[in-house]
Amino acid sequence: MEQQTRIPLFPIFSGGTFYPETLSRILSAFYVSNQKQLTIRELRNKTNLTNKEILTGLQFLSGLGEVTKMSKDKLSSDYFSFNVPGNIENLKGNIKKSKDLLTVLEQILDTRDSSNQKLNTFIKDTIVFYSEVLDFMDIKIKEHFKSTNF
Repeated sequence: MEQQTRIPLFPIFSGGTFYPETLSRILSAFYVSNQKQLTIRELRNKTNLTNKEILTGLQFLSGLGEVTKMSKDKLSSDYFSFNVPGNIENLKGNIKKSKDLLTVLEQILDTRDSSNQKLNTFIKDTIVFYSEVLDFMDIKIKEHFKSTNF
């Protein structure tokens, strides 16, 4: 079952980041696999991607801190694993970026005149709504991912 499983709704798990399908397939392979580490060959079998697509995707995901590369020795294949601490940090970073965007939205609101009060009210309500949601998410991330066992 886990050979070629795709999770089409993967962006839900990635903090709202909408990855290209190649990256989603690679990350999905880690989510559905019971193995801690996967080789390029195993990823190719699980994703139906080419070696080049996998290597490019892994390089990108490694740069984001979502996947970690390990080499056991010079003669064996490289192994890749899902980087749980990196993904938790990315979740926290997504919340911070979203809060920064709300700050910009507040600054934009301050520059608007009162000629379109309906839109101004909507912007204010949006800021309040998302501020509350992001604060709640921040609390829940700290609550659920406080373990150092990752």
